[in-house]
Amino acid sequence: MTRWYAGPIALALVVLLMAPAAPAPAPAGTLRIGLEAQPTTMDPGLSTDLYSQQVYSHVLEGLLMLDPEGVPRPALATSWTPSADGRTWTFRLREGVRFHDGAEFTADDVKYTIERILNPETRSPQRGLLSQIASVEAADRHTVRIATRNAFAPILTNLAIAAYILPRAAHSRLGRDFARRPVGTGPYKMVEWVADDRIVLEANADYYGGRPALDRVQFRFIPEGSVRLAEVESGGLDLIAGVPAQDLRRLRVSLLLDLQEVVGTNCRLLGFNTSVKPYDDVRVRQAIAHALDKQRIVDVVWPGRGVVAEGPIPPTSWAYDGRFRGLGHNVARARQLLAEAGLAGGFEMNLLVSESEEIRREVALYIDQLKAVNITVRPTVVDFPTLLDRLLKANYDVLRVGWTTNPEPDSLLYSPFHTSAIGGFNFTKYRSPRVDELLDRGRTLSNQADRVRVYQEAQRVIVQDAPMVFIFHEKRTYAHRKAVTGFRPHVSGWIVLKTPYGIEVKVGPGR
Repeated sequence: MTRWYAGPIALALVVLLMAPAAPAPAPAGTLRIGLEAQPTTMDPGLSTDLYSQQVYSHVLEGLLMLDPEGVPRPALATSWTPSADGRTWTFRLREGVRFHDGAEFTADDVKYTIERILNPETRSPQRGLLSQIASVEAADRHTVRIATRNAFAPILTNLAIAAYILPRAAHSRLGRDFARRPVGTGPYKMVEWVADDRIVLEANADYYGGRPALDRVQFRFIPEGSVRLAEVESGGLDLIAGVPAQDLRRLRVSLLLDLQEVVGTNCRLLGFNTSVKPYDDVRVRQAIAHALDKQRIVDVVWPGRGVVAEGPIPPTSWAYDGRFRGLGHNVARARQLLAEAGLAGGFEMNLLVSESEEIRREVALYIDQLKAVNITVRPTVVDFPTLLDRLLKANYDVLRVGWTTNPEPDSLLYSPFHTSAIGGFNFTKYRSPRVDELLDRGRTLSNQADRVRVYQEAQRVIVQDAPMVFIFHEKRTYAHRKAVTGFRPHVSGWIVLKTPYGIEVKVGPGR
């Protein structure tokens, strides 16, 4: 029998046993980062998770990159110009840039990358974000023209997050091995991946934005927040994300660590496989949403780190509606809906979750709160790569997962809710002609106020259809040793160490 909660004494004992008593000093110029989970792939065109992106975004780059506020900035493209009708974009590329294997970066690599994502045979999860692209032309070695079927308002943001440029020659040569041995133009090269332990990057001395200040970056995979925290406090790590909520007050006055926080563009949620019973019935999905007390979940498990979600659009998006209220806590209404669905006597809910102290505590609350409407929760705990695999194959009934992207509402809503994304990020198999119509329209509008109205209406329909229960938006909290300087939290929850426009993370003496 799985135990879902460890008391303070037991938890402290676990930390003491698992954390090294005297960590070996890190070599000068090495930054050690603790991640909550292991990446699944270094191939951006096939990536589905934040942890993979945390690593490969330092190895590969796009035409643009998003700054910490989510604004597109130049990366491999130095400038871009739209046509008068907004349907053709001309990108001027940096000259003299080379991939880590010495090959020159050219427009042909851009064309290859985008066409690969758009090819249905690739089955890229990023395809929906770029689906308005009709053609990519290499006008010359350093000029690319991208034509879209209609005016495509979010093209710059979507290119930044979906189209990390691959070297055509190396990717064709390496094939599937590229996912473990990526070659890019970024500030760091990948030199080691030890499964279930670490990934190591080293500085790219020839980076066009200048050689990184860090010689090496080590990403270590540590699911338990208390262990990550013990490591950074003892000096075994330099930077971690996901600080345990119960430690925030103490750490804010720490003499060893600095804290940085941002309410990210994310949503933590329960997703229903709407193709299986009883979750094909909207009344059942709504009942579960009403039965859950989201405020209590935040207060108990995520105090100081969570903001209750009314829908999928977080407060950091410009499409956020602070007046909107979703399916609130209402046990009587939940019972009524289940009775209407013929399930007044209840049923068993198979819930798939990943490994985490906080999620275990969440599950204990799900079990307690859904018991009030005669739903018995049967949790299954798997590691994060297994959860992602089952999510993409729709091999689940209900799962607890997070969705993280950026302030652009097209990125927030299109992939998880548009019918065309079923088989990709639309893992709930949600279908709504009205939502499809709204999301397609939102991409073509140039006026932001008009786009806001479209996306807020789409959110209202989605919340009522309840393919997901939107639980909370996480306040992303980072802790780092005081010797780490230059770090800025990104609105999308990314860790950014070096950019050509001025971000530079360093680690000095005095760890």
